Amino acid sequence: MDLCVVDWGAVATIAAALIASFTAIYVYFQWKNQKGAEVIANEAKQNIQDILEIIKVISLIRKKSFDSERSKNFGDFNRLYESVVRSSLYIDDCVEIKDFKKSIDEFFDCCLKFKRFENLYRHHAHESKFVEHVDGEINVIQIKGVNIVNTLIPYSIYQKKFKFRKK
Repeated sequence: MDLCVVDWGAVATIAAALIASFTAIYVYFQWKNQKGAEVIANEAKQNIQDILEIIKVISLIRKKSFDSERSKNFGDFNRLYESVVRSSLYIDDCVEIKDFKKSIDEFFDCCLKFKRFENLYRHHAHESKFVEHVDGEINVIQIKGVNIVNTLIPYSIYQKKFKFRKK
């Protein structure tokens, strides 16, 4: 009669190797998701800062009386706008955020309308109708910008989970 002998030392070694392998795979995927969330959160923080800076700059443009100061502020506005466009499109491409695309498109449209005022300011800065129109556009930019900021804040501080887009 033959007896089956099991080498429990070998079984324990194989089981330990399997457990370690599965643990490593699990940690890798968790790390990968966490690292992706960190990248997007940092991008959201930068986007929030740039949008708030745009709001500040357009408020300064409204108050400036010298063309040279206003021209510098428009330069800052254009630089910040480009940065916001890049960041916003990157965030939208990477993660799914409800109505984010619509919000950024509306914000971009308002900013593009505002950019047209740069050349008009030289000739119409003292006309009350022009200033009212500019003030209206500034208010819209501020509202749309704050909406985007409020959307991104929970993602920038990890209060909401990221739903990454499948590529």
